[in-house]
Amino acid sequence: MNKHEFFYYLFAAFILGIIPVVGKYVTVINTFLHEVGHALMAYLLGGRVHSISLFANTEGTAVTAHSGRVPRNLTAFAGYPFSSFCGFVMIWALKNGYSSYILLGWCSLLIVAFFLWIRNLYGFFWAISFGAISYYVMFINTALKEPFVYFIAAVVVVQSLISALIILYFSIAQPDDSGDAGHLARLTVFIPAFVWGIIFAGQAVYFLFKEMQLLLY
Repeated sequence: MNKHEFFYYLFAAFILGIIPVVGKYVTVINTFLHEVGHALMAYLLGGRVHSISLFANTEGTAVTAHSGRVPRNLTAFAGYPFSSFCGFVMIWALKNGYSSYILLGWCSLLIVAFFLWIRNLYGFFWAISFGAISYYVMFINTALKEPFVYFIAAVVVVQSLISALIILYFSIAQPDDSGDAGHLARLTVFIPAFVWGIIFAGQAVYFLFKEMQLLLY
């Protein structure tokens, strides 16, 4: 892994993320992992996953069902930590020469989510189109494999942080309309949205710190 080169990918991922249309399409990479985090947690805790929806404005939803309060709360919590953790794992894997495993894992998640969970039109479009790009890189133009993996990792690192900071802002400014933070506030009753926003932002900053440690040392 070229550590210095990866910082250029991080900068490119940030700039691309603010470009209309294309930036939103790319940002859905992080949205996808966020919603998969909810889905995986639901399955691990014995719940059911009814659907995942991905939207062109970078929002997403995961509809799950549980028989208990604790599994339900943990599933609601899982999205932001999972995408942050994925960013950390990708950096670790790149540093240790496992870029092929990142691509394999990414494609596996896309396939599983496409057939089992994704249920809306844009979600199908995004999964098919990005799956096609991944297939092209993995099997047809393999020279692009490493830059593609670098790019996916950079997008996840950047957007997992930005999305957590955005939810922190909304948990303070508009607590009733603050995504997972607001949902958890309603589920837990006595823990307000801004506390969940701080927790989400805190874990994202922590993972960024660990990622920078891997990149710099």
